[in-house]
Amino acid sequence: MNNVYILVALVIALIILFLPGQKKTQREVEVEEMLKTDDYVEKKAEIGHDLMNKIVLETNRYISEKYRKPTYIIETIAAKKYEHPMKKDVFYRCMFMVMSRKGFASGFTITVDIRVDPGIEIIAVTRQPIDVELPGDTKPYEQEEVSAQEFFKYELVKKKVEVTPLEFKLAKNKLN
Repeated sequence: MNNVYILVALVIALIILFLPGQKKTQREVEVEEMLKTDDYVEKKAEIGHDLMNKIVLETNRYISEKYRKPTYIIETIAAKKYEHPMKKDVFYRCMFMVMSRKGFASGFTITVDIRVDPGIEIIAVTRQPIDVELPGDTKPYEQEEVSAQEFFKYELVKKKVEVTPLEFKLAKNKLN
């Protein structure tokens, strides 16, 4: 009888380990960590040289640790300031161009949510553009019965979209 309990416990443990359910992509996780701006009012971001220097240095330190490679920020692409009308909570959303020279030199952009009072606090970082919104309907990307193909015959595509002289003339007359 004990063997049955041990076997059932083992099966349950294996199911939990190997069937974790649907995992979120890194993009979805990063975007969800960003602050929701629905309740905030966008204000003009007036950031002085000293504050921007502190933001850049702290952001660079944070992303170097997060992505585990040495990086440096080469450009500030955008900066937005968000203020909550009731709570007076303020945060900045900045977009930076980042370079990395570990191995093959590469560049990428990041968007950072930052609080600056009393010190610089990085809230979230994503590699997405500053105003990214996840698609609401992802079903077209999740089709299971579609077989992938490495190449598609160009002749079939050309045949499908080839315009006859009559169709061309009719389309031309519609434009006039």
